[in-house]
Amino acid sequence: YGKRNKFFYKDAMEWYAGKWKSDKGILNEYPFIKMPAKDLANDYFDMAYPDVAEDGSVYSAITTFDRTAAIYKIDPEGKRTKVISMGLQQDHYFDQSNHRFVWTELRFDPRWIRKDKNVIIVYDESSGKKKKLIPVKGFYTPSLDKAGTRIAALHADLEGNYAIQILDALTGSLLATLPNKDNLYLSYPIWSEDEVSIIATARDDKGRMALVEEDIATGDIKLITHYSYNVLGRPFLHGDWIYLTSSLDTLDQVYAVDRHEGVFYRLSSGNSAHYDPAWDPSQEAIVCSEYHLDGRKIVSIPGHPGRDWILTGLNDGIKKVEGAGRNLLSPPGEKRAFEIKKYSQWSNVFNVHSWTIVADDPVWQAEIRSNNILNNISIAGGYEYNRNTKASGPYINMRFGMWYPVFSLGLGQTAKKITTKDGRQFRVSNDDVNAGISLPLYFTIGPYQQVVSLSSTYYKGISRLRPKIPEAPDFSFSYLTHKILLINSRNQAYRQAMPTWGQRFDLSYSKELSGVPISLLYLSSDLAFPGLKPSHYLLLRSEYLSQDTNSTSIQLSNPYVGARGYGSVEGKHQYRFGITYGFPIWYPDFGYGNIFYSKRVRLQPFFDVAYSDDINAPARWMRSTGAELIVDFNFPPISLGIRYSKLLSGDSKNSNVFEFFIPVQRF
Repeated sequence: YGKRNKFFYKDAMEWYAGKWKSDKGILNEYPFIKMPAKDLANDYFDMAYPDVAEDGSVYSAITTFDRTAAIYKIDPEGKRTKVISMGLQQDHYFDQSNHRFVWTELRFDPRWIRKDKNVIIVYDESSGKKKKLIPVKGFYTPSLDKAGTRIAALHADLEGNYAIQILDALTGSLLATLPNKDNLYLSYPIWSEDEVSIIATARDDKGRMALVEEDIATGDIKLITHYSYNVLGRPFLHGDWIYLTSSLDTLDQVYAVDRHEGVFYRLSSGNSAHYDPAWDPSQEAIVCSEYHLDGRKIVSIPGHPGRDWILTGLNDGIKKVEGAGRNLLSPPGEKRAFEIKKYSQWSNVFNVHSWTIVADDPVWQAEIRSNNILNNISIAGGYEYNRNTKASGPYINMRFGMWYPVFSLGLGQTAKKITTKDGRQFRVSNDDVNAGISLPLYFTIGPYQQVVSLSSTYYKGISRLRPKIPEAPDFSFSYLTHKILLINSRNQAYRQAMPTWGQRFDLSYSKELSGVPISLLYLSSDLAFPGLKPSHYLLLRSEYLSQDTNSTSIQLSNPYVGARGYGSVEGKHQYRFGITYGFPIWYPDFGYGNIFYSKRVRLQPFFDVAYSDDINAPARWMRSTGAELIVDFNFPPISLGIRYSKLLSGDSKNSNVFEFFIPVQRF
């Protein structure tokens, strides 16, 4: 193109803007449903899949920058009430009937993430109880009958076969599986008014879509419309009309389809797209989501046939693409033959793809990473530095994830300089090889995520003192390290740097098997609480370290932080308690050099109290306070911070400290 990315993008946007202005039609403005002014003034307030109750209350899946997706009820006067939060989803679709709600959420196999399932969640608004219906592989776009006792949902099995299943909403039992000999992808199945058939959008093996109706008793599928390449959205049935969104026009608009004739009438128009129509019985109108840059808003459009309804032909759906050199739907035939053979897990073991900075303060690592094609052999090598102990050195680790437990092998060296009381300087280094076994587990439970990681690692090494002295010969050591990590955290909204609720527990224990004494016990816990605003957070952290500090023992590298800004000392028993309150101060929304994208700048004041029984420590108790200014980047996903610390009690030296640090992602 001859220009940098920035100008290429700018020119493209100007070209499309000019074309858009020349093509845009009559400006139609539809009234918003009643809602608080503060919601309309929100930076981002997205309202999806409206559904209207008999009393005129509108249910919608609402998402903001500060809150995760949840179903809300908006009464006719505009008062908004939260019904229930939703968990991890591919889409915020839901359906409701008779105070009962259904939607789908993702559930991952605890060990094998790729073995995911899309489960149905049934929520009873009256009792406040939830029920989970688990498929063989996945349920999609469920809907309820009028009584809210039966569910129609698209089911997919492990072989890629699709079928509509009828389930009991109260017990979860399977009532029927409807035949689907052409293996159509039947999305958004809805009940006919007499509940003897199911209406759905069908996609065939060519990618074409049509509206179909399947008889529940016989399994016969008949076409309501012919097939085309136009995308058809969620249908909503009212009388003889099926309302849906389609791409027949330049923008996605709402259409009414005659259930018996398959004729399309365009209902909405203007310079905004409209999605997911639903019938409002109290106003005898149609509500739908209207696209805006700050999120979709629910509007009302005329619901009865009249002069505003425009008869529209269902074309083949193939739009002209300027600059296209050939027909992508009819490519020239090619005869291609491939040799089929077993693919070895050990192919392309060394496949270096990136470098990164790993921060688990006070341990920092600069690392190069490699993963094989199947992503079950991971290699990481680099250099690490412990800010507290001043020990540093190279390392390389390999992890093998093709078995249920993860096996690991590694090599490492940590070294630091020491100065004796008589002024002599030495370099102490520990070289080791290690082998370990671990079990990482990941659970998704509604709006919460849970991590459980168990591991044991064996280390064998040799310790050297250079230059050599007779009273300190080289010696070998071996020890075992056991670790437990438990995390429970709520899903985070876009603006939330921390979950509103979260708990983390770390335990690490090391003990010698032979050689010199080694003993280390480290415990830490983190608790996250809501702040004064949804984007604020309160963090409480405590940690405890117990280690063998005798001159004849080896002291291992550990993650103990101590009072922030002043590091830790080498006591036999040490513990610390800290409190942090964080909040955003700026959303720069700015990119740097087509690489870094800055999402948020936040400030977090803190207060720490630390204790150590080290006889060489300047004080047993240290209290520090200060603030941390942190810049969060989306790409790469890293945060950088500057910390100011003020010593309140303890060491009289360096009472004011400024330092650069990389925040640890605890949740």
